[in-house]
Amino acid sequence: MGSNLYGLLPKQPSGTFEVASRKSFAAPSSPETVMRVATSSISWEPVLQPSILFTVDRKSDIRWSVCQSVRWQHQSERIKMNRYDIVFIGHLGTGTIVPFEGSPFAEQGSPVLYAAIASSCLGKRIAVVTQISENKEYLLEPLIAAGIDLFVQPGGITQYRVIFPTANVDERQSFLIKGGEHFAISNIPPFEPCLIHGCFMGDREFQLDLMRALKARGFSLSIDMQGFVLQADDETGAVSLKDVPEKKEILGMAHFVKLDAMEAQTLTGADVLQDQADMLEDWGSSETIITSSEGVLARSKGKTTFMKFTNRSTRGRMGRGDSVMGSYLARRLDHSVEDSLRFAAALTSIKMESTGPFMGSLDDVIERMDRPM
Repeated sequence: MGSNLYGLLPKQPSGTFEVASRKSFAAPSSPETVMRVATSSISWEPVLQPSILFTVDRKSDIRWSVCQSVRWQHQSERIKMNRYDIVFIGHLGTGTIVPFEGSPFAEQGSPVLYAAIASSCLGKRIAVVTQISENKEYLLEPLIAAGIDLFVQPGGITQYRVIFPTANVDERQSFLIKGGEHFAISNIPPFEPCLIHGCFMGDREFQLDLMRALKARGFSLSIDMQGFVLQADDETGAVSLKDVPEKKEILGMAHFVKLDAMEAQTLTGADVLQDQADMLEDWGSSETIITSSEGVLARSKGKTTFMKFTNRSTRGRMGRGDSVMGSYLARRLDHSVEDSLRFAAALTSIKMESTGPFMGSLDDVIERMDRPM
């Protein structure tokens, strides 16, 4: 399945986007050479202004181009963009990982990258809304290779450093070196209502505002509580876990909620996964996913399911929860909680045995699911 890459220029009036598709290989001479989005009705308004857009050639090389772009005004009652099963929203990033009793290494990864790629092996229609800065476009290549449609706008990427001080991979010391820019509802294309998973990092208030706006537009929401619980010090960049005063509102808005054991303990005060899941459900969480070093727990409609990880290495620990959630959501579209959790635990076990996002196949995951525990 091929991937489409669209450039979305931010800070436009509500309902207005500037779009370029992967078919744009040179400065366009007419609107039709720029626009390649499946719509039923578009009102065209040519704009002669230079804009940075993304283009992709037939070999999936990514480059920046400054071209005359075309603005199109979306008419909300008539326009129909491509429909997606899941849309992931979040920043791309790069970081330095310092493992326990190991040598530091660089990793190109972020929650949106790990989650989206983990979801892509099941043949669902997946899209990513993200930001990229000039000379960092190579970070998009794994998403393109996975056949994911990208809606990209100019912006910063996150940079981080993560230290694992002990053999317990649930314990980590994180530092945010540089954060990305906020996502606002005006940055989100006029998708058909679907499931959106938010993989945010940064200011809580902007995340809440975006969740409220997406909910008002009819989207089902899945949220990574990491973006609310993990907060960076403005001066040192040191990331600490903090309780979230708005947690009940967040849990009530989201259909799916993802946390790890430490984040769940910060919110609930409990240190047992079952107790954490019970409390989160009491506060309004419809379907809760909690990861730990041992495995992953799902809580839905009063029933708890737990699946162990089977990884032989933890070198690929970064992206554990994101890989669980991306694969779980894609499988959950047409499978039970239990089957989806088995699938997610198997895929993530494979992913944790090497750095970077999941690079295996569906057959690999099914084979791992069939192994005796």
